[in-house]
Amino acid sequence: MIGIDTNVLLRLLLDDDPSQVRRAKQVAESAEAAGQPLFVNDVVLAETVWTLGSRYDATKPELIETLRSLLDNARLAFENRAVLSEAVTGYERSSADFADCLIVAKNAGAGCTHTATFDRALRAFEYTKIL
Repeated sequence: MIGIDTNVLLRLLLDDDPSQVRRAKQVAESAEAAGQPLFVNDVVLAETVWTLGSRYDATKPELIETLRSLLDNARLAFENRAVLSEAVTGYERSSADFADCLIVAKNAGAGCTHTATFDRALRAFEYTKIL
């Protein structure tokens, strides 16, 4: 399995730099030919959402659509697809940032009874405790 960095994922999503896109696609095609998924870790997803929103002005609905599309892609592997799905759902239903939703979902997935936070945007989450 080949892990990819944020800049590789962004090239695959944006198709914006011909030279880098070509090389990113070669990596993806090589992995597919070998019958292996590309591995996208949680930090890469958080950075991707941040970059698309802040640098490329993607709207929240566009970011949610992108995340769901990535999760539905069988050629990609993740740390924990179910936890990511929870994070995306939380992101969709709240005003919290995706990274914060991912923190809560990962903590719940790790068996934490709750996530202590000062972030009121996370108050709707079952597994948070606002301090």
